[in-house]
Amino acid sequence: MTDAKSKDFSLQHTEKESFKDRLKALIGSRSVRAAAKDWGIPTSTLNNYLSKNTQPLLSMIQKIACKENVSIDWLVNGQQPQQPQQPQQPQQPQQPQQNESLLDRNLQDLNAILRSLEPVEREKLARLLGRKGAELLALLLEQGGVDLLKLSGEAREAALSLQELPPNRVREILREIKQCSTLSEEINHKHQASA
Repeated sequence: MTDAKSKDFSLQHTEKESFKDRLKALIGSRSVRAAAKDWGIPTSTLNNYLSKNTQPLLSMIQKIACKENVSIDWLVNGQQPQQPQQPQQPQQPQQPQQNESLLDRNLQDLNAILRSLEPVEREKLARLLGRKGAELLALLLEQGGVDLLKLSGEAREAALSLQELPPNRVREILREIKQCSTLSEEINHKHQASA
């Protein structure tokens, strides 16, 4: 968000502006219908935010923030980001400074999401992330876990398709692979011996 745009959004109230106030500032001179269309959300949903003080889903907040090029932190909490937001550019290789800016923006967004949670919810989320992270690390440390992550293309597709097969069919496929591998080794050995 540029400084000029930032000034357009700062409301002249002594009290903290509400989410509804920030939405109205973003809508500006557009109609609610036009803003909803621009943001890709139903008009009725936007009307509910404005008239019934309905709390938006995170996905809606993200849509609006992205379309208006404002931070989620500002939209949710009314806090200005540390650095001005840069307009999103088409996907191109980013320079290190742009990567840092994107990381800063992502961290601000995550921070806003975490601050919007109740303390009990934050604690539950932290425990869940810790547990799931530990489970993922344990899976990676299992024999072949990292090798599975390195698969790409048809090899990855084949490995993933094994999940959908019954266990007896998976055993048959493994036997066939081992037989082919043994046969291939024998042919290579004979070829090397005759050469």
